[in-house]
Amino acid sequence: MKIKDYKKLLDISVIKAIKKNDETALNTLCKHYEKLINVYCTKTKFDENGNPYYFLDEDKCQEIKKGIFIAAKKFRI
Repeated sequence: MKIKDYKKLLDISVIKAIKKNDETALNTLCKHYEKLINVYCTKTKFDENGNPYYFLDEDKCQEIKKGIFIAAKKFRI
């Protein structure tokens, strides 16, 4: 993952729609940050032989998404 993949800004109309509780806009926001959220939610477990296994911590993903939604709703335009 490269940081430059996340430098694209969301359109201001999406933020305005989120403030009006538009579900499509919430899905757009979630899709926009999906890769970044997955990077932060990926955990590694090792078996008895030391082999790594990667998985997504769904609880952490939901917490991050909730935080993003709250921040978007509080965003002042």
